[in-house]
Amino acid sequence: MGQGYDALTRGLNLNQPGAAESQIAELLEESGVKFPSAYLDLLRFTNGAEGFIDSENYIIIFRIEDLIEYNEGYGIPEFAPGCFLFASDGGGSAYLFDTGAAGMPIVGIPFDSLMERPVRLAGSLPEFLYDLVRIREIW
Repeated sequence: MGQGYDALTRGLNLNQPGAAESQIAELLEESGVKFPSAYLDLLRFTNGAEGFIDSENYIIIFRIEDLIEYNEGYGIPEFAPGCFLFASDGGGSAYLFDTGAAGMPIVGIPFDSLMERPVRLAGSLPEFLYDLVRIREIW
């Protein structure tokens, strides 16, 4: 992990060690998604994380073993096709990869309104984490 991720995850409760390569291979096979390398690197560093990014913004990055179950349980393939749930704000907001868009940007959608069109939040996972405070102000 780069120093940027280290700084961003400093205040979070990390699930270390990170995900094993066998878990990553299983996720890739089960999901059929070719995740961005930045996300796979984050999973290798920490198998999920939870806590405040700053004094106001909470995030839960889901553990690799929960990803398929959460996507199916929340009906993501049905209600947000082309998206893959990977995190939330611990409240009403879901954070997803838009798997059908170039670069796989991060989109957000309220859990209670999954039929709404997802809102683009960032072009990449690093951008999303760096800009989380700004995103919460506009979304």
